[in-house]
Amino acid sequence: MKLKYHQATYDLIAQDKIDPSDFIAEIEEDAQAIISSFEEGSERQKAVIAEREYHQTKMLAWTNLDLYQRPVQFSHENMQKLHEIENKYNVKLPASVREWYSLDVVPDVMALRAFSYYRIEELQPDENGNWHFIHWEYIGQGGELLYFRTDEGANPPVYASKTSVIRHTFSDFIHCHFWDWHTEYHYPYYIAIKHHPFAPESLKVAPRFYVPLEKFETHFNQLSGHRFYNDDLRLYPRREYKLNDNWEVIEVTDKVTSGLFYGKTPEHLRDFIELIWDDNVPPLYHMNGISRFPFDEREAQISEILE
Repeated sequence: MKLKYHQATYDLIAQDKIDPSDFIAEIEEDAQAIISSFEEGSERQKAVIAEREYHQTKMLAWTNLDLYQRPVQFSHENMQKLHEIENKYNVKLPASVREWYSLDVVPDVMALRAFSYYRIEELQPDENGNWHFIHWEYIGQGGELLYFRTDEGANPPVYASKTSVIRHTFSDFIHCHFWDWHTEYHYPYYIAIKHHPFAPESLKVAPRFYVPLEKFETHFNQLSGHRFYNDDLRLYPRREYKLNDNWEVIEVTDKVTSGLFYGKTPEHLRDFIELIWDDNVPPLYHMNGISRFPFDEREAQISEILE
């Protein structure tokens, strides 16, 4: 069975085995930290425990799925829920939305990359006709409630606000969203080069370190949204941009100032840096990196990559 809108995404989430142990440990650790911040045995703590148990069950639901090489299957229960929603609100859900939520792994699989997500029975329009479905960080710290509309075709855009389009189609959003998860899970080493146009000059990446976007376009495959890749790297270059006094973007150039660059090994990152920057690499104080090493070893790890 081939999906019309989401086959590439399904192939992505089913192609590799996933060990959920770190994810489970992180969810449990976060819950314990929140619970322990309230007075032991207090009514407030009891309420928080009940709330966290619901949230934890929801966020760990995907760990009960056997995703590896799982064949595409639709859920009749999901399809019935979608039908009930359409009748209740007198709407026709976009075809790409309906296909995604008809899959038997959805919505549980949304927890792979979400602060929170809506179950099918929780989907509903707000007073402006916006259908929120997931909470994740795309623009500001703390994240945004993302939404689609039912009056914008079979494969509508996904928004963070009226003026902030995250992706121009629902299927593209879903694919990029899980592609980013796949990057973070399967490419454990990264270097981040930081730059902000409003930072003091000493903390900016100097223009002499900018590189043309064409270098990425020439040497790597490209996915939507300036995501570049090969078998060993996932690359998120950030282009030079200028802001007005209201922090609104008024110009974007084709010069890469910074970005997030993931590799399967430190050696892959080293080869990438040599390819893109040659001997003109931004200084260490503009970089940080996370790997499987403890915090106090990160700078040493970056230094080793750059040697």
